Amino acid sequence: MTDDRDFWLATSDWLDGGSDRTPPQAIDAVLLAIKTTRQERALRSPWRPIHMSFLAKSAIAAAAVITIAVAWFNLGPQSQGPGASSTQTVTASPSPTPRPLTSTDPVSLETEVRYVASGQFPVPISFVAPAGWIGNIGGPYAVFLGPKDRGDIVSFDIFDKLYADPCHPEQGLVPLAPGRSVDDLANALASLPGLSVTGPTHGIVDGYPATLLTSTGQTSATCTGDQLKLWQLPLGADVGIGAGGQMRIWIVEVDGPQVVINAVHGPSNRDDLSAEIQGLINSIQIEH
Repeated sequence: MTDDRDFWLATSDWLDGGSDRTPPQAIDAVLLAIKTTRQERALRSPWRPIHMSFLAKSAIAAAAVITIAVAWFNLGPQSQGPGASSTQTVTASPSPTPRPLTSTDPVSLETEVRYVASGQFPVPISFVAPAGWIGNIGGPYAVFLGPKDRGDIVSFDIFDKLYADPCHPEQGLVPLAPGRSVDDLANALASLPGLSVTGPTHGIVDGYPATLLTSTGQTSATCTGDQLKLWQLPLGADVGIGAGGQMRIWIVEVDGPQVVINAVHGPSNRDDLSAEIQGLINSIQIEH
């Protein structure tokens, strides 16, 4: 029939021309389906011919093309050739296991390596040290860190006694009350004589509440010795600063004992190590 031929030619031309949104595979499938499908069907009696206009046939063909194209696009095979993209699930690489720091003797710390205070120290606190630093475990109550050529300037401490007067340590120690809060310890440190204190202020260390204060040792001719002693560790080691020196103190409330992180600067080198110290503090992670 003439209109059937016209319909076939028009549909073929439209499909051959393609579409910006129709995949070539879908067009080929539709053309193959039209070429191989009979254009008549048997109906129950009484039989009568069905006449369809060219416009109606074109509309049906277009609907068929859209349906097949959508199905092909969503369910058909996906090309994996050059330039093809596929959806992938991105899985974060696990963090490397921290290297344990267990030596009581100072050891060189490699850069870009995370170390964890383990073994005797009861809080699993890890860190990344700056280049050229050394570190060691000072027993179950302290971790000591610092540049190889300057000694210990950062430590993680656990203690329960303060000196009554840092300038006169011979006056003895004052025990801290059990069950004390972070604010209680911060206020006790801020009230020590012979120190100029800034703070305390509140912040966060690895998600844990922390209180920061800065203590500067006042210069006094009446001080006993050249060291202002602030607290004593349970095994007898003293922690303090020299006259004119400065100590930044972070008191962290962890799931267990309070950990005091402190960084000491001498009067002549307060600024040259600030970035390295802050980088180490920022790298700290505490396991829950």
